[in-house]
Amino acid sequence: MSFGIMAGLGLLGLIGIPVLIIIYIIKPRYQERKISSTYIWKLSLKYRKRRIPLQWLKSLLLIVQCIIVAVLAFLLAKPYIGRATNSYDFRKVVIIDQSASMMTIEEGDSRFNRAIDAACEIAETATDDNTMSVILCSDEANVIINGYNDPGQIQKELKEWKAIGAKGTEANYGKAIDEAIKLMGSTSAGYVLITDHDYKDPGFFEVINVSKGTWNLAVDDAWEDVDDQEFIDVNGNGVKDGNEKDNPYYLEKIFYATYYSYNKQMTITPCAKIVYQKASMNEAQTDADYLTAEIVLPSMTLIEAGENTYAGTARFSYEYIRGAIGGRFTSYKSVEFYAKDESGNVISDAFTDDDKYFVMADGSNDKYRVLLMGNDAEGSLWYLESMLQSVSTIYVERVIPSELTAVDLNKKNSGYDLYVYDGCQPTKMPNDGAVWFINPPAGNYADFGFTIGQQQSVAGSGAKINVRQAGHSHMAAISEIEGIRGIKGVFAYTKFLEATIQNSEIAKLVTTADSTYPLVFAGETDNRIKFTVFSFDLKFTDFPLVFQNFPIMVQNIISNSVEHTILNGAGRPAYGDYVINEEITINVKPNCTELLISVGEGELVEDGGSRVDTIFNGRDLSKAVKFTLNRGGLYTITQTLNVLKEDGTYVKETVTDQLFVRCNSVESNFALEGDILTSEELSDDQIATGSGMKKDLIYKYFAAALLLLLLIEWGLQYREQY
Repeated sequence: MSFGIMAGLGLLGLIGIPVLIIIYIIKPRYQERKISSTYIWKLSLKYRKRRIPLQWLKSLLLIVQCIIVAVLAFLLAKPYIGRATNSYDFRKVVIIDQSASMMTIEEGDSRFNRAIDAACEIAETATDDNTMSVILCSDEANVIINGYNDPGQIQKELKEWKAIGAKGTEANYGKAIDEAIKLMGSTSAGYVLITDHDYKDPGFFEVINVSKGTWNLAVDDAWEDVDDQEFIDVNGNGVKDGNEKDNPYYLEKIFYATYYSYNKQMTITPCAKIVYQKASMNEAQTDADYLTAEIVLPSMTLIEAGENTYAGTARFSYEYIRGAIGGRFTSYKSVEFYAKDESGNVISDAFTDDDKYFVMADGSNDKYRVLLMGNDAEGSLWYLESMLQSVSTIYVERVIPSELTAVDLNKKNSGYDLYVYDGCQPTKMPNDGAVWFINPPAGNYADFGFTIGQQQSVAGSGAKINVRQAGHSHMAAISEIEGIRGIKGVFAYTKFLEATIQNSEIAKLVTTADSTYPLVFAGETDNRIKFTVFSFDLKFTDFPLVFQNFPIMVQNIISNSVEHTILNGAGRPAYGDYVINEEITINVKPNCTELLISVGEGELVEDGGSRVDTIFNGRDLSKAVKFTLNRGGLYTITQTLNVLKEDGTYVKETVTDQLFVRCNSVESNFALEGDILTSEELSDDQIATGSGMKKDLIYKYFAAALLLLLLIEWGLQYREQY
């Protein structure tokens, strides 16, 4: 049995008690009057004849009034008495916590499995009159058993949920309580919540705590940054030039991680495992292409950050990173943070989903297949091939059209993320990916909305493209560079092609030549093929030599024309910044035959492990796939591609991407104690009137006591006056 109140502000009425006492204290004294002594004697004899039986109660008048004020205050606070339902002798609803922390393994079994076992014990009492309903409580309320009366059937269905396990969400108890009340309607019922913590006020619920009270270490926050204390001294003189903050190329990345310990203060050694590469790859990158190094910092003692909570932030500076990998690295795939104890052992606990945190590298997860087609070995492709491999993770295949038959050439119109044509036009246009035309041959490109004419020359040192002409997203972050003879511009060109944009709805101007002809333009065709056109040959410009602008523009074009593999719920790439229950978009690669999404490590859940696989096979993978991240941890997305080889045969190749989903900090807090277990939607009045709750309202008892006290006070007043 438990006592509770629904409107705590009603207790403010108790302020009336000290006010009443103060009134009695400052009450004015009686006035002195001279009267005849014989009057006093007569009055005394009168009272001796009419003795009041309850005379002693007159001194309790103040106490009675104080009690009245207290009763009124409690009535405003809406008190109730909730009765526990241990006997299970009526209809019952069991809510089982299915949130992330219920995945905790203690004494060889998870909390969620022990909760299922506890519900199976309650199911033994089910009969025709005492039916049982079960609700799983995660971010949603899922009714899995509704009014069953067969104990064997209830237990069978409950045990099947052990294979599914807990979800990676936070529990919404309010929704589950609302659903439970709706199931029972106005009939009496017993309500049970099986979870991993206690409540200060369980209300009308019986709470079964299946936790063994373990401690927990969590990496709840991690991020990367650049610091002007960590910079590359390009001049070799050890002196900063004051421009470090303005020029990120002079800065080094550093990493931060915040460690939390719950229920235990401890000294830890912060560690990180960095997966990196020292040089760009020329082929599709696999896990074997990356190097791995461990970074170990000096030990630190976590300090108190709250009740039963201890925290500390570790800074992984470039000095420690360089020492671990033996020099600089060009890019990294991930950084995994963890901790060791004072003996050098990796710290782990019963809840592994919060022990680690991944910082995913920007852009390193996007792997593109690029087809380069052209006859001029010294043309634009020579510049683009090296640049493409340096700005992104790309597998490049170079094709000379004159060396292929027409049949083989037509086979090259699908299966790539990006097609680059230098000085040539394919006989059959691609049906997927994005297209770049570099120095295209003269002709009418009707599907793309432009035509190409004769080549034009620019006398002298060439003309400059001014950044003020560049309003397109392809030119974002492009700056003017002072070149020969003090001329400022983005790049210089000496030859270009006469290009005409025929359909402005398809092709959009990026920059112009001589303020007349389109020099760079882009667009999207009716069948959703994005394209970019350079109406010049890169070898007749100084653009590839402009280090500040050329790689930026190439990356801009890639970002705008080739879809990122993974987009967050807002439709943008968000490397490492994903939350549980977020719906992501997976842009499937061309010629993908199977999509596999895995979360967790080790064996599959059905085989006793913790890994869950979702396979998209035998369905249309030509469109983007929507997927909900329903638990925390590292997700691996594997696409199986049907790749055309040079000999005309197709082989299976895989492309792997990863993302990390943060575990909710509340679920990592093993020191959590609930406050008030209540409904999310129902009002206090609806709760007070029953709605099937096993609750005895005690307003009537307070009202009866108040009426009795008032009658006693009125009786005393009447006897004294008459």
